[in-house]
Amino acid sequence: MDCLDHCACVEQNRKHIEAIEFKIIRMKGEITSLGEGKCSSCARPEEKLQRERSKHLCRGCEELQDKLQRKQQELDKFKAKMKIEISGEMENSGCLSENINNPLRETALIDIYGRLKTQVYGKTRDDLWKKELDPKTISENLSVLVKDIFKATSADMKNRKNTIEEFICHKTLCGEDMPTAVKKKVSESVQAALQSLQMALSHLSTDAYKEVVMGLDTMKKIMMEYEEDTSKPYIDFAIECYKVSCLLALHNPPLTPSWDLTEEQLSSVSASSYDQVDVILPMLISNGTTIVSPPVLSRKK
Repeated sequence: MDCLDHCACVEQNRKHIEAIEFKIIRMKGEITSLGEGKCSSCARPEEKLQRERSKHLCRGCEELQDKLQRKQQELDKFKAKMKIEISGEMENSGCLSENINNPLRETALIDIYGRLKTQVYGKTRDDLWKKELDPKTISENLSVLVKDIFKATSADMKNRKNTIEEFICHKTLCGEDMPTAVKKKVSESVQAALQSLQMALSHLSTDAYKEVVMGLDTMKKIMMEYEEDTSKPYIDFAIECYKVSCLLALHNPPLTPSWDLTEEQLSSVSASSYDQVDVILPMLISNGTTIVSPPVLSRKK
């Protein structure tokens, strides 16, 4: 090979090496760009993939938002169908959340009823015994009298509640389409009025209650059988019992009497030598739960 041919071969090899080096440099650049997600050959697919991911996430968010909106609509419809209920929330929602500033809260009423069961009843029974009346007759009269009182106060307080509700929420103003917020305000107004009535009755004079008590059938019968001095313990007891039962009926929820004995109480009676048991003062029930037990019983042979 002559010199000219040799030079031509070297020049060709040099160009070939330069071409290879250029390819290597370009490949290195593409590898670096690929690691950064910026390679020219893959830029468009990478952007497309990113857009697809974004669309998928957006669709997922939209689906969650739709579900949340549907649940909220269901909740709003349920609330809209709710009728007005007398709920005092923090005022009378039970012992765990009652207003300690309310002198007629549930725990206070339970204490008042407890005094009726022990102190008031005990004094009445002793006063009647001192008049040498028949113990069996005393028990029978008190048992029937208390039932008569609770029945009368239940009807009386129910009528008063209905009157207040009709006055505050007339049917032309409180329709089914009333907004939930308005219903809540009306319910609070009704409960506030009932609490005011309850407080007023707690301060009502003895004479006012006596007038009502003397109209009860049981009391009329007692007055016919005994002279006024002998029947006075019955009258005093009936006045206090009527007052307390009014307060119990106006509580939210109402504290209602239960005259049924529990299985344990019935077993105790059956095991004793007594033929009959009169329930003088009953247990108290709130929302189906017994909150004052046991009742005051009078056992008779």
